Amino acid sequence: YGPDAFIKTNADGSYVTFDFNGEQWPEIADATREELWDKQGGNYTNYARRLLGSTLSFVKSQAFEFQCTTEAGRLGAGYISNAIALGTIKHPKLEVTNDWYTGTPTTLPTTTVENDTINTYSELTSQFSTKSGDQVNVLMDIIVSGYTDVNLKDAESAAAYVASSYKGTQYISILNDAWQRAIDYYSSVK
Repeated sequence: YGPDAFIKTNADGSYVTFDFNGEQWPEIADATREELWDKQGGNYTNYARRLLGSTLSFVKSQAFEFQCTTEAGRLGAGYISNAIALGTIKHPKLEVTNDWYTGTPTTLPTTTVENDTINTYSELTSQFSTKSGDQVNVLMDIIVSGYTDVNLKDAESAAAYVASSYKGTQYISILNDAWQRAIDYYSSVK
């Protein structure tokens, strides 16, 4: 959370806390909340990166961010928080593990040759665009309309169709190779 000035305290100097994911976390000080909204429009990530600096040693918890969201956002986050605390869903891990819950970087260390190969997968990029205007995004269409395409009857058939029709298998193979390079590098420097 940063220095003590960031944290709301009781009259006896103890921290004011609230429940987040089944644990007690400190509330941010009113002055901190005001500065965050004044300087970064309530965006905690930008506040931490642009004002606090990434080299400061402080615990970054989503409990801090949770306090900076709108009431509607807090309500939804509360449902997710309860589900995490109850074990209904799992939260991504900020550590390297061999399971689905390891957070991955936004980009992976692909080579120039791999990038050039990916750029030839026009079917893949045309079917999974960022969905602006009249562009297609198969995943967004499934979310909005369900499995209405004749080739996409359920999750399994959709995965099989993407793998065979959009060079999905080749794309995943390239990303798996890049992921392994990232893991090998991580292992060599830790």
